[in-house]
Amino acid sequence: MEFNKQVANPLLIGAMELMKAEPTSEHNITLVNELLKAKFMSPATIIPEPEMDEEGNPKIVDGSQIRFSMVTTPGGESFIPAFTDQDEVNKWKKIRDEQRTEKDLESKTHLVVLTFDDYVNMLFNKAAGTGEKGIAGIAVNPLGNNLVLSREAVQAICRVREQAK
Repeated sequence: MEFNKQVANPLLIGAMELMKAEPTSEHNITLVNELLKAKFMSPATIIPEPEMDEEGNPKIVDGSQIRFSMVTTPGGESFIPAFTDQDEVNKWKKIRDEQRTEKDLESKTHLVVLTFDDYVNMLFNKAAGTGEKGIAGIAVNPLGNNLVLSREAVQAICRVREQAK
């Protein structure tokens, strides 16, 4: 697992924009292919705070808890944010910083680099056979040109990918 690394996904952003402008089957396939190749940044709190290794990279100790931040809709649904680049993270940080309390300031937020499959595992927790049932899905760039993937949409992408193998 990588922490605090920058990612960029210009092809995914382009596919998202194209799909919104012209929602065709071809554009949908392109979008899904880019989602599957992308690496995202997701904010998280790590307890206990990671120690730094020789190269200055955070190293988590066994038994650490990683708590991912969520974005919540006005209707109360929670989504795991997936940011495509630092500009999108900065939009989230600006709003988060305006809402932080004194207690929140005690914990440091790290950016964890995740793949689509990492999000699938969080949503459905394949290893344990359970999932985060309170999570409605994934929100790619929730404060920008966003793409919301419900649990059902994520399952459909997984089914199509399995059928294509």
